[in-house]
Amino acid sequence: MQASQLWGGPALDLAVINATILTLDPERRVIEGGSIAVDEGQIVAAGGPGSVDVEGAGRVIDAGGKVLMPGFVNAHTHAIHNLLRGGLSDDRVLYDWLLNVLYPGVRAYTAEDAGVAARLFCVEAIRAGGRSTLGCSPTTRRRS
Repeated sequence: MQASQLWGGPALDLAVINATILTLDPERRVIEGGSIAVDEGQIVAAGGPGSVDVEGAGRVIDAGGKVLMPGFVNAHTHAIHNLLRGGLSDDRVLYDWLLNVLYPGVRAYTAEDAGVAARLFCVEAIRAGGRSTLGCSPTTRRRS
């Protein structure tokens, strides 16, 4: 029986095979050489070597030597502060940085600056495995 028949759907959109899978199940299992089957953006099957039928998948990714894990959730971030990293921020203690770099920097932001910073943050988060974030940045900025 094909995996797609288990849930009555069409052939799989995607299969990832030969991965080291880090699960978030109650046992926190690590599955070596595992596979997952994806249909319409949802993981519909996961398991060890040979336990997931991936025949007919629209795309197959051989993840040998790679780790497959859930995306990270960042529940506290300051997305627009990333343009204020480095340079003037280097080697400062917290309150020196807050009073002399962060607060004046954010006040000087235009709406366009904040948009660029937010887009940069999103790219960095996605590249680092983030799937959800909650921004906690102040909204005070220079009126444009």
